[in-house]
Amino acid sequence: MIWHIAEPVRSIASLVQRVLGIVRWRKFDVTTAEGRSQERYRRVALTAVASAGAKIVAIVTMLITIPLTLRYLGTERYGMWMTINSIVAMMGFADLGMGLGVMNAVSEAHGMEDRQAAVRYVSSGFFMLSAVALLMLLCFAVLYPLIPWQEVFNVKSPQAIREAGPAMAVFVACFLVNLPLGIVQQVQLGYQEGFVNSLWESAGKVLGLVGLLLVIYLQAGLAWLVLAVAGAPVMAWLFNSISLYGFSRPWLRPRLWNYHGASARKVLYTGLFFFILQMGVVLIYGSDNLIITQFLGPAEVTQYAIPYQMFNLCLFVFNIMIAPLWPAYAEALARGDMNWVKKPWVVR
Repeated sequence: MIWHIAEPVRSIASLVQRVLGIVRWRKFDVTTAEGRSQERYRRVALTAVASAGAKIVAIVTMLITIPLTLRYLGTERYGMWMTINSIVAMMGFADLGMGLGVMNAVSEAHGMEDRQAAVRYVSSGFFMLSAVALLMLLCFAVLYPLIPWQEVFNVKSPQAIREAGPAMAVFVACFLVNLPLGIVQQVQLGYQEGFVNSLWESAGKVLGLVGLLLVIYLQAGLAWLVLAVAGAPVMAWLFNSISLYGFSRPWLRPRLWNYHGASARKVLYTGLFFFILQMGVVLIYGSDNLIITQFLGPAEVTQYAIPYQMFNLCLFVFNIMIAPLWPAYAEALARGDMNWVKKPWVVR
């Protein structure tokens, strides 16, 4: 009886010991197949741990900001703030899936150890996304004065009516600036360095909280609150870009002369499949607040949005486990390491 209990315990202890052996900052020797396998495990583990830490930071900041923002804005203006978030979430497909296309392409180039291909993919993706952002900005600038924003958000109070348009304009501006900047996240994921992204993501959350507290202290309007909260991630990705292109991998810095037609087509073609998936997700999860606003009013969005934010935390666990494996699979496939692809969870 004791032997039957001791054997599984020893097996679990051995597995834990092997897993802990790969959670380290120092890289493994990637000149051998075994070393490359261990390095994938190391990066997956670091990314999962860092992602969990980033989610904890996101949860803590969310639990702080929700009551502060609700108390400061009031029910109607807070509902408008949540609806703005939903509208921009529905714009998440604006990159046509090219960000994920870049991640896939960079992972393959990394697996084949082809620096020039990676350079072409990064530059092509960056400038295509910059062109998309510029086109969307011009369209928004033309349509902005023609749209009755108070009717879009169904607000009634004079203050909310006055703030509706400017708040939306600030949010869209932050979103469009972040569109090409956010490619740094996909590049680092492609190199299986999601843990670096998580650190910068946490910094953006903390910076957003500091900005929110400053806005409340200064009694500024909703547009300034939007700038503080939505602008913080933009600053985080900007500094992340400076770190990656200036110090970590300067050879990857986007340059117009590295734009390559075939690389751009590959990124766009792959991205279109992700775009279709993103559209489905956005329609399912991103339209709720807008529908509630139109039929019941923005005040009712508050009653729905807060519990939804709490429920949404359940998805974090799955993302933490699954996301780091994607680029690892792509890199292993590019190298032809099918044994690792078939059994990624077997720690060697």
